[in-house]
Amino acid sequence: MPDLIEPSTDRELGDLPQKGSWKQRVRSTAAVIPVGSVVYPFDNRDRRAAEQYRIARTKILHHPDTPRMVAVTSPQTRDGKSVTALNLAGALALKDNHSVLLVDADLRRSSLAGLLGLPSFPGLEEVLRGQCSLADAVLRVDLTPVIYLLPAGGRTRQPVELFDSVYWPRICAQIRSEFDHVVIDTTPIGVVADYELIERVVDGVIVVVRPDHTDRTVCLAALQSISRDKLLGVITNCVPERFNGGTGYHAYDYYRSPHD
Repeated sequence: MPDLIEPSTDRELGDLPQKGSWKQRVRSTAAVIPVGSVVYPFDNRDRRAAEQYRIARTKILHHPDTPRMVAVTSPQTRDGKSVTALNLAGALALKDNHSVLLVDADLRRSSLAGLLGLPSFPGLEEVLRGQCSLADAVLRVDLTPVIYLLPAGGRTRQPVELFDSVYWPRICAQIRSEFDHVVIDTTPIGVVADYELIERVVDGVIVVVRPDHTDRTVCLAALQSISRDKLLGVITNCVPERFNGGTGYHAYDYYRSPHD
């Protein structure tokens, strides 16, 4: 199978699973958290961090533009975007009768399946290639709360071509119709072209930064590169208590609405 999608293999929109026809067939599995993983403050193991995620959730739910598909990114690698995306999805899923899909769209350095102790294959890459259906790739993760995961899938040398195909916006339209919220873990801003193609289809972008790690110049450039109508805010990660008045490990420290 070549890395590039050949135009002659392009499918019609009708070939994608129709609404309601695949979600019932999604595999159900339990997460097996690897020893040493620091995840899930939304389940009150870390009450201070859990409260910060609930604040972020509240800002998303009450945003004037009601964003339902949100990308979580960062200026650099190792800023904590993947753990943040996971916990934000968990916080959103705590709402009653609220279905949330977490998508690992960082096809270059995927990590969500590893954080959950779940297989990453098949996943988004195989769906984009037409090698499997959404029902084959999406997992129903039986945590408290229940979230759905679309892992990254196999590694590819040409993720840009996959995201630049007709399949990516069509798949996004499909999952948008099935879930109350979709949280997408993306590549860092400006590092590769993948991010630009993901930003085009989402309603809003949240940027994760670490005061002890993120370069300020790189951070400023990243924030300025995001469309003003897409930037929802910044989550500061690994914040020392003295930095944020003792409010915890994560903080929704910056928020801007395009209507401000």
